[in-house]
Amino acid sequence: MKAKISFKTFDFEVNFSKGNDISIPINFNGEQPNTYGVDGATSKPYQDGQFIGDTRKGGPCNFETYSFTPHCNGTHTECIGHITDERVSVLSSLNQEMIRATWFLLLQKIQLKITFLT
Repeated sequence: MKAKISFKTFDFEVNFSKGNDISIPINFNGEQPNTYGVDGATSKPYQDGQFIGDTRKGGPCNFETYSFTPHCNGTHTECIGHITDERVSVLSSLNQEMIRATWFLLLQKIQLKITFLT
């Protein structure tokens, strides 16, 4: 979807299908965002008896077990399922009309004019 955005004397054309990623990757066992003081995100080689998933420790291959809290250990997308009893995903909730209405409501507050081109 494309849009032309006018703000005061400036015009911008935006291609929403070519967005910029502003997420912060989770650096397991390293520096990372943290909200509410939860335990940091960690990873460790899978281990089962004599088997270990780490070639540096003699294992045949590398694979790890991860532990993290997405809401607190990194960036994430909010959705209605975050505050309801029913688990609703962002993807199942979106449609073109909803996206257009959301942009209109958000941008109306800063007096932008948006013209959707596609």
